[in-house]
Order: sequence, then C-alpha cells, then structure tokens
Amino acid sequence: MLNFRRNFLKKIIDILIKARFTFFKPKNKKIVILDPAVSKPIEDLFFRLDYFYLYSRNEEINLFVLLKALINYKKNKNLSFNQVYILTYLNYLEPKIIINVTDYNIFFFKLKKIFSRSKTNTYTTSMVCSRYVSKNFKK
Repeated sequence: MLNFRRNFLKKIIDILIKARFTFFKPKNKKIVILDPAVSKPIEDLFFRLDYFYLYSRNEEINLFVLLKALINYKKNKNLSFNQVYILTYLNYLEPKIIINVTDYNIFFFKLKKIFSRSKTNTYTTSMVCSRYVSKNFKK
C-alpha cells in the first residue's frame, strides 16, 4: 500500500511539474481535436478554421475544468478521471465536430452517444483488423 501511495504521489508531482495550466472557463469552439500529441499530421487540414486542441495526456490542464471534473467524478464512477475531465471540457466547449486520430481509443467512439449533437471523426493511418472492429464497434 505504501508503494502505491508513493507511486501515485510521484505521478501527481510529475504532472504538476510538466503541465501548463490555464485558469479560465473555456469558450465555445466549433472544432475540437483530441490528443494533439498524435494529431499533428492532420493540423494542416484545419489551419484556417476555428479549432481547439484538447490535451488528454496532461500536457495542459484547465484548473476551472479540473475542479468541475472532480465534482462530476463522484457521479461517474464507471469512468476514469481523465475521461470525466475530457467530458467536462467538451461540455464547456460545445463543439460541432470532435476529431480524433487514434483509432484504438474506444472511449472516443462512446463520445458519439454522449454528444449526439456533435459529429465525430477519426482519421487513421493504420490498418484495422476486422475482428477488432466487429468486437469493439457493434451498433
């Protein structure tokens, strides 16, 4: 148990040291691109549009959203805290389009049900096995 606490505390300190912080309530954006760490190849497609990068790897943390996500996390125990943070952020942004580049992120495909008013798009550069698709993406 002590080792778990030590690792958890080390991870929190690491995030606090490496992350950039913003403090204000997010404004609405038409296009949201999830996880810019892997989304750089499609950046040229949207350079003239009003888009927003939603960082999902703790590169940038919005403290306003973080506090709201802490409150929402108690209500959504079936989701990870990172997923609750993303959902809370998306609620404030109210995007018309949500874009993802990682085709292995099952959570992204669940966003379509949660944000039915938004279109979701996935761009991928890899081949996907049909067994993977049939197993994870049933209607």
